[in-house]
Amino acid sequence: VLARKEKAVYHTLNKLSIDVTSKVLIAEAWVPTYAKQQVQDVLARIGMASHTQLSAVMHTLPTHDLPPTHYRTTKFTHSFQTIVEAY
Repeated sequence: VLARKEKAVYHTLNKLSIDVTSKVLIAEAWVPTYAKQQVQDVLARIGMASHTQLSAVMHTLPTHDLPPTHYRTTKFTHSFQTIVEAY
């Protein structure tokens, strides 16, 4: 179990880029507009729970790229989404 957790941590860290001048890790991700506040709340809660002076900051980056397709999953569509994810 410990090896799986450590592998998952390193897998996630490998997806981040490093800003050597500021000594920080940078992650870029698409977040639906309706979930932006929820993500900020989770980042703040994780920062407080870590008991360090480090915190996560979320910035909106302007882009001309089209966001990926995203549909909210309802009780009805959840079973179909599970089939799609399994495929």
